[in-house]
Amino acid sequence: MELRHRIDESPSSTCAACGGSLTRLFTVPRLNVGSHSSATAARYAKLTQSEEVARVRAELEAVKRPRRAERDSG
Repeated sequence: MELRHRIDESPSSTCAACGGSLTRLFTVPRLNVGSHSSATAARYAKLTQSEEVARVRAELEAVKRPRRAERDSG
């Protein structure tokens, strides 16, 4: 069961459906940064198109590098 409420509200101690005990768990709050739905989207929105292409190429190269080493050593 998931129950959402403000952090300054007292947590419910029993489940309304079954009467069992509830434990309060904290999750990361969702923050809307400007017109972006996430902090990650906001960070990448600051990149130019060429910077984004360079970032993706670097990530792909980093993934390929260990595979090449395994292939060459085998």
